[in-house]
Amino acid sequence: DAALAYHSALELHGRAYSSFNEVQFLTGRKIRPFEFRGVQYRPVGIPPALGRAGREDLGIQSIDRGGETLKVTTLERSLVDALDRPELCGCWEEVWRSLEMIEYLDLALVCRYVHALGNATTAANASTSGTKSGESAATRRSNPGSALRLPKRSSSSARRISARTHP
Repeated sequence: DAALAYHSALELHGRAYSSFNEVQFLTGRKIRPFEFRGVQYRPVGIPPALGRAGREDLGIQSIDRGGETLKVTTLERSLVDALDRPELCGCWEEVWRSLEMIEYLDLALVCRYVHALGNATTAANASTSGTKSGESAATRRSNPGSALRLPKRSSSSARRISARTHP
C-alpha cells in the first residue's frame, strides 16, 4: 500500500533541486523508519482527512521504472504536499527551488486535492499566485482537466498556484 511521496516523489519526477539520502513514502500501516543499503526510509501516514473520506489514492499514479511498477504522488499532489509539510522536503528554499522546476500542472487536480486535505493553511499557501516583488497577484482561469503552464521565475521568487478565479 506504499507510494513514494514528498521529496522522494519530486526526485522521481526529476523536479527535486537536491538529492536526498532519505526516501519518504505514504503508508496506511504503522512502520518504523529504517535503513537499507545506506538509505534512510521514512514512512509517513496518510493525511487523516483523506483517510476519513476514503480518498487515500487521490493524486497517486503508477509508473514503470526499470520494469517495476511504482506508486508515486503526481506532481500536483507533490506540490500541495510540499506546501502542507515542507519539513518532509528539506527546507523552504528546497521546496521553492524544486517547485520552480515544474512547468505544467493540472489545476483541477491541485484544487481537488487541496479541498480534500481540508487544511486552511495549505489552501492559503496554494491559493496565491507566485509573483516577483511589486507585481500584483494574477489569477488564472482553468477548465477542469486543463493544464496550467507556469512561467519561469527567478530562484528568489516563491511560486504558488492560484486556485481562485475571478469573473
